[in-house]
Amino acid sequence: MCGRYLFREDESDVEAESWLQEVSKTEDEAVVRSIALDEVRPSNLALVLVKEDGRLVPKVMRWGLPKWDQSGILINTRSETALTSPMFKKHIKERRCVVKAAGFYEWDEHKNKLLIRKGEHEKMYMAALYTDEDRASYSIVTRSAEGDFAAIHDRSPLLIPEGLLDRYLDDGDKYLDAFRKIPLPRFEMEAKRMQTSLF
Repeated sequence: MCGRYLFREDESDVEAESWLQEVSKTEDEAVVRSIALDEVRPSNLALVLVKEDGRLVPKVMRWGLPKWDQSGILINTRSETALTSPMFKKHIKERRCVVKAAGFYEWDEHKNKLLIRKGEHEKMYMAALYTDEDRASYSIVTRSAEGDFAAIHDRSPLLIPEGLLDRYLDDGDKYLDAFRKIPLPRFEMEAKRMQTSLF
């Protein structure tokens, strides 16, 4: 998976607006203004979902866990090694979140920017983990790609079906193998005009 995703397709996303209103009750106005609501890039502040008191709650976090040597950030985590990695195992066991997206971006062998999605106006939920030490930040959990998409990239976000969000947030570390076995959807791939550099 590459380093960008589409949080919402347009401003008619009622759910996104509701989450934004909710976090504005506790976050500073400058923080709320800086939240990336469309194309999200590494180090952007964005909305993620955690579980508190039995319900899904939006939180503002920065995309990318600080590296152990502070030399950069880690935007993705391999689900296959998360439970054994010194960097990620505590987070995947104790601090899971999900990232709602309208799609994510990849670049093909010809450097064409592709929007990968389940379908127009169909949302997806990407598994993630986070840290709340120093600053709240998250990393998106990935899996091996399959189907037509594997020709574009060998990794895909680990997608969580909407009906299983509670399972992932409550006990996701125990079910990583099961989540990886859920077939990926047949992605639509839409070419987008490149407006900026990759990062």
